[in-house]
Amino acid sequence: MLLLTLLLGAASLHAQLTPYEYGKRWYFSMQGGPVYFNGDWSYVFREYQGEWLTPVMPEFGASLGYCVANGHEFRLTASYGKKKATCISYYYILYPYTFHSVSLFTDYVLAFMSLEENFSPFSPKLYVGPGVAYTFGFSDPHHPTRVVNGPNWAGGLNLGTILEYDFPSGFGLFTDIGITFWADPYDGQGWYNFRLDMDVGMNFGIVYHIKRR
Repeated sequence: MLLLTLLLGAASLHAQLTPYEYGKRWYFSMQGGPVYFNGDWSYVFREYQGEWLTPVMPEFGASLGYCVANGHEFRLTASYGKKKATCISYYYILYPYTFHSVSLFTDYVLAFMSLEENFSPFSPKLYVGPGVAYTFGFSDPHHPTRVVNGPNWAGGLNLGTILEYDFPSGFGLFTDIGITFWADPYDGQGWYNFRLDMDVGMNFGIVYHIKRR
């Protein structure tokens, strides 16, 4: 009886020491933060106007994810943001404009500290995944050659890192630092100047890991 009690007590203690074992669990999160948009002519805007902060706008999103095994996750993320961009005429006259973006990404997430069952409140992660965006609501830039067109569909590639701190309750806080590469015509402009559209963002959010029944 004493041996059985000790074994049960050790098992209970082990369960208390690993509340961050998320294998076979769903989670959802909400996030938001500033995103720097680098469009086709953003470099001209920086060089000739000296304005770096103009393309920075807030973006908001929500994710639904599933931990298929300890350290391996998949998530579906939907985001919305308003972007500031610029186009340019043959005489280097800048025409700023804005547009709206709704995107959907499917990411593979690697929580590498959990691969060796090293479960802890702090969980750094890496992610990568493909997605698609719908851009619309383009404001009229009054460009003489009408180079901006919308609405548009554009593919993208998402990658970045997540720094997450979880509590035993299943809730957690995180910072998501990521970069997204967009195919043309994400910002309504074509490929003629060979500039890749790109978002660089830092999101702050809250996550909840749903407990297994």
